[in-house]
Amino acid sequence: MDGKAACEAVCRKNGDRVPNEKLQGLVFSGYNKRVEHPRTPFDWICRDDRCVDSYVADPLCGFTATAGLLRDMLTGILYIQKPASLASMNKDLPVFFIAGGDDPVGSYGKGVRQTVEKFKKAGMKDVSVRIYPLCRHEILNEINRVEEKIKVKRAFIQFLQTDIEMLAENETDTETKAELKKL
Repeated sequence: MDGKAACEAVCRKNGDRVPNEKLQGLVFSGYNKRVEHPRTPFDWICRDDRCVDSYVADPLCGFTATAGLLRDMLTGILYIQKPASLASMNKDLPVFFIAGGDDPVGSYGKGVRQTVEKFKKAGMKDVSVRIYPLCRHEILNEINRVEEKIKVKRAFIQFLQTDIEMLAENETDTETKAELKKL
């Protein structure tokens, strides 16, 4: 039984608003697999122990998800992976993926790169990706957060500048084109 089917079965039996430790473990338990000497179940988030400790202490983070939340999350993930869903996307919409190279959610960069290739195969015209080595899930909370924030901001600005230049090139209204060129 896959994760979504397990969530649906639990929702039918117990309702979709009941937190479920077993399902939570099924979905998230492997994320610390590559973390050497994990201190908490959430060390996969970033390498900064203080950030992880803050996450653990925050009542809005690290809670046990309901069966319905997990079902809906997995349903959404499955939906966006369907070729028909990818085919229905606006092909002119620019897409920028960023991920940590040590983030288990993105399969350590592999899953993100596969997604990029699926987007390109589906005909998306402007797909960019940046994988940050040694960074886990929360890139901007890493131990080298200042350096990573600068890198991420530069990459995002470069992405936006390229997109604005393409918009200006294709714009037919001269007033709008002039405004875009000012940016």
